[in-house]
Amino acid sequence: MWKPLESGQLILLKFQQKHELKKKEKEYKKLQKEGRKRGTWNFKKADGDVCKISVDAYENKDQELVAENTDLRALLGSMQVLLRAVYTQLKLGK
Repeated sequence: MWKPLESGQLILLKFQQKHELKKKEKEYKKLQKEGRKRGTWNFKKADGDVCKISVDAYENKDQELVAENTDLRALLGSMQVLLRAVYTQLKLGK
């Protein structure tokens, strides 16, 4: 049976949607920046160049994950504050 969402649930849903939107915007900007180029192997390059490219790609991905982790921690903190407020309101309402 369908049940209307309470205000706390709506706020949590809003936070989740906002986070997902930011994540999708970052992905979109990254794709635009790269121009959706596909990497091709140039066998004329030395092995050192290939290793450097691999390490650079790994470091870039690591930085992206650190930034996303920071965003998620901030979202989690906001949700904790919100849940405490909702719990307090429910407790006072009894």
